[in-house]
Amino acid sequence: MGLTLPADGHIGLAFRYNRTKNDLPFDGDSTPVPFSPFFVLDRDARQQSETTTLSLQWDQKPVEWFELHGRVSGFWNQLGFQDPFTLNDTRIPFNIDFIFGDRRSQTDTNRREVELLGAFHFFKWNTLTVGVEHVYEYGRNTSSGFSGPGTASKFSKQLDNLAYFLQNEVRLFDRVILSAGRRHDDPSAFESATTSRFGLVVRVPETDTRVRGSWGEGFRAPTINDLFFPGFANPNLKPERSESWEAGVDQSFFKKRVRLGATYFENKFDDLIQFVSVGGLFRSENVAKAWTQGEEVTIEIEPIDRLLFTANYTHVETKDFSTRGELRRVPHHVGNIGVTWTPIPALTVYTQINVVSSQGDLAFDPVLFVSTPVRNPGYYRIDLGGVYNIVPKRGNFPALDFTARINNVTDQRYMEAFGFPNLGLNALVGLQARY
Repeated sequence: MGLTLPADGHIGLAFRYNRTKNDLPFDGDSTPVPFSPFFVLDRDARQQSETTTLSLQWDQKPVEWFELHGRVSGFWNQLGFQDPFTLNDTRIPFNIDFIFGDRRSQTDTNRREVELLGAFHFFKWNTLTVGVEHVYEYGRNTSSGFSGPGTASKFSKQLDNLAYFLQNEVRLFDRVILSAGRRHDDPSAFESATTSRFGLVVRVPETDTRVRGSWGEGFRAPTINDLFFPGFANPNLKPERSESWEAGVDQSFFKKRVRLGATYFENKFDDLIQFVSVGGLFRSENVAKAWTQGEEVTIEIEPIDRLLFTANYTHVETKDFSTRGELRRVPHHVGNIGVTWTPIPALTVYTQINVVSSQGDLAFDPVLFVSTPVRNPGYYRIDLGGVYNIVPKRGNFPALDFTARINNVTDQRYMEAFGFPNLGLNALVGLQARY
């Protein structure tokens, strides 16, 4: 929802609430057998999650040469887990419930962000943007049974980061765009870091061509869950740093009815944060050095108004220099095909086909008590959906839309992370108000 303000201003509010309940058909570090139907190791484990997000955006342009943008947002999550020791557990070989008994946990986390930036328009060819951002994270956990029978533990932690940034963009002859940026992060739990970014875009209007390239540095501090989540955290994690560059070209044909894009990219990481197996347990660890490179191709075809075909394909190669192998859970090939059709102004329907190749992963062997490399099979998934406008927007009254989506219509059995089966055929319906 939104509200128009005087002096070319606007305030927008976005709210979202989600609640899920899941069975967890696995037992601790024992991985389900990846055959169909999946072998259920523990029918008693349950997990509940409630997530709320709220974002308030303010935009103001009091004069032609200056504009101001502010954002306040919040994220709250409550995650509950219960795995009681029952008669079913006595029938499961290598079930760690025999050792730990009942296991329960309640983890509450929240993240609050405040951002303020101003953009100064010097002439028509130069824009200087400066800003500040503050991020606060808090986590609290109460658990029992994870360290031993009946053993209870509690913790609460907080982190915050204050960042300053600026970017200057220069536009030359309506053909060349140069940009340069600088950002300084000062996290409470780690040393401060300064990163840079540069970009170049060259437009050729005569042929509807755009050539682009960029180079940048990255800095990502561990999240509060990376550092403190019970059973999976690593309080000794270091921030992740990266250097990346990409180059690409975009080309349009037939009065922009056909749009093509191609990109080559390369990333180098120091202390990359990965979820790995350590001594039979899975937790976050820093990979000393890692590298990824790949190509991406996109295509959009709009043969007639209100009908759009889209497709994209990404090829990625990875290397973990500490193990001399590939990074976990990064598929070499990912492709998507989509069709969106608006037969009447009030109705939009779409279909999406996602194809993902096999990828390397790890599985824990409860017999040998070691983690072994495995190959998570590739998969495809087909989703269908639509949006119907029930009530159009009138004055200060919002538009009301009915939304429906059917995911995995062919009921494929697959795992994005090895050992954790994804949902089969499932459907979502809802109402959406648009101001």
